[in-house]
Amino acid sequence: MSINNKYQIINVKTEAEQSVRDAENIQKISTARDAEIIDSEAYDYLVSLYADGMHWYREVFYNLGLYLDEPKTPTYKYDLKTGDASRDPVQIGEINPGGSYLVHHIFKLNPFRNQFIEFDGYKTFQEVSGAVSVIVAAQKSVDRSIEKIITKYYDWYIRDIISVVRSWAERDLDSELLNDMCSKIEQKLKLKYMSNATSWVLNIVLPYIQHGAGDLEQRLNFILKPYQHLRDVYRIKCLFDLVPQIRAFLGSIKERHPNKILFHKDSFYYPDNKRNYRDAKVILNIGNPDGHVVPFEMLCQVRSFYEFESASHSGYQDVRSCKTINIENATRDDVLAYHCSGVSKYNQLVKDCMNNLYDRVGWNVLYERLGEHPRELLSGFPKLPEKNQYYPAEMIGVILNKVEKNIQNEIFKMDDAARDLKISELSEVFDYLTRFIIESAMPYYDPSMEAVGTDANKKTTDQLFDFVMAELYRYHKNSLPFDLYKTKEV
Repeated sequence: MSINNKYQIINVKTEAEQSVRDAENIQKISTARDAEIIDSEAYDYLVSLYADGMHWYREVFYNLGLYLDEPKTPTYKYDLKTGDASRDPVQIGEINPGGSYLVHHIFKLNPFRNQFIEFDGYKTFQEVSGAVSVIVAAQKSVDRSIEKIITKYYDWYIRDIISVVRSWAERDLDSELLNDMCSKIEQKLKLKYMSNATSWVLNIVLPYIQHGAGDLEQRLNFILKPYQHLRDVYRIKCLFDLVPQIRAFLGSIKERHPNKILFHKDSFYYPDNKRNYRDAKVILNIGNPDGHVVPFEMLCQVRSFYEFESASHSGYQDVRSCKTINIENATRDDVLAYHCSGVSKYNQLVKDCMNNLYDRVGWNVLYERLGEHPRELLSGFPKLPEKNQYYPAEMIGVILNKVEKNIQNEIFKMDDAARDLKISELSEVFDYLTRFIIESAMPYYDPSMEAVGTDANKKTTDQLFDFVMAELYRYHKNSLPFDLYKTKEV
C-alpha cells in the first residue's frame, strides 16, 4: 500500500515508521526541556527540525535535484562507516531519514567537460568527469544534537560573549576589573544552559560600567545562539574530481539563490586550518518562506581525498581520536601530516591533467587549412576564470612574472612540443598552465611534502608545478589565514 503526497508516492509502512521516530524524537526533546537541560527557545528550534522528518528529508532531495538536475543512477543504501553501497537499488517509497544513501548526478556546468581523456588503445575513459557522487546522510540523532547544543555550541556561545564584552569594556576598565567581570559572566553562564543570556550579562556588567549598555546589548544579540550552530541535522556530501568543479557548483547556487545561503566556507586553499581539512561547505535554508529556518548542509570534497580517507579509515580514526599515540604527545602536526598525504594524492591528479594539457599544445596546426584564419594556440583547452576569487591579483602577477623570467632563462621550455613555438607562444602556454595550477591545486601545509625548485632532471611540467607550489607556500607562510579565507554568515 502507498499514499500520495506532494512528493509522489511514499510507502505507508515507511511513513508509519518515520512517524514513530518523529514521536520518539519529540519526546526526547520534551524530556530535555522538562529536565532544564535545554530551554524553551532551543526546544522550539529542535521541534521544528524533528517534528516532520520525512518532509524535510524529501526537501533535501528536492534541493539536490534543483542544483544537480535528475540523477543518472538509481539510489542505493550506503554505509557511512564502511563506504559500501547496497548491491540493489532502493525503492523511492523506502527512502527515509533513518537511512543513508548514495546516488550519482552529472554537473552540467562542469568547466572541464570532456577535457581529460585517458585511453588504452581504442578504449577510452575520462580521467576527470562531470559525475558527482552524492552521499545523503541519515537525519542526525536527536541525542547527538542536544549534546552538541549544550556542550560544544554552548561553549562557543560563552566564548563569543566574553570576547564581545572584553572588546566593548577594555577602554573603561583596567585588566584586573575586566578579568573579574568576565570571570563572573563565565561562572554565571556555566551554571545553567540559556539560549539568550543578554539580560544576565547586562546585570553583571552595569555595576562596572553604567554607560553604553544599549550598544553592548546590540552586540550581544548579534551573537549566534547555541542552537543556531546546529546546522547539519540534514546534510549531504558531494564528491567531485577537481576543485574548480566544486567552485563552479557553489557559484551556480550563489547565482541562482543567494538569499538561501546561511553560511559558506572554502577551505581548499587553507593549509593552516585545525585538521588540514580541505573541503567547501555551504549551508542553505530549506525552510518555509514565512521565516522558518531549516538548515541544510552541503559539504563538497574531491573524490581522491575522500577515497584516501576511506582507504585509510582505521588510521584516520586513530589520528582523529589519538588512540595510537599518547594524548599529551598528539600534536596538531600529527593530524596535519596525515592529511597532507591526501593533499599529495589529489595534487597528483592535477599534475596528470596538466601533463595532458601540455602534450596537447601545438597540435591544432594539423587541423588547419593554409591561408585560413589560424586556430588559437590553446583552442579547445578548458577556460579558466578571468579572476581568481581567493588569491590577490598582485600575488598571481608576481608568480607569473617569475615564470616569465624562467622562460627567458630557458629553465621552462618545450623541446618536445608538437611544433616549434615562439617565445610569445611559450609565455602563453606557461601562463595558462601556471593559472591552471593556482586554480586547481591544493597548497601544501609543509613544503617537504613535495620537492620544490627547478631540478633540471625533472619533466618540465613537474618543474613548473613544484615552482608554483613553492611560491604558494611562501605566500601562505607570510599571510594571515583570515586575510585569505573568507566566510559568509547571515
